[in-house]
Amino acid sequence: MTPEYPSLHIMDNHESHLSIEALDLGKQSGVVVLTFHPHTTNKL
Repeated sequence: MTPEYPSLHIMDNHESHLSIEALDLGKQSGVVVLTFHPHTTNKL
């Protein structure tokens, strides 16, 4: 994963899964975070 070759991370938007620090680190590392409403990933 680099900004030139990003990676997609799909997760629910539960408050325990997200933090500003993690999102900032992901952005710097080339990780694109796609979130869904809490408790909906099990429906996929």
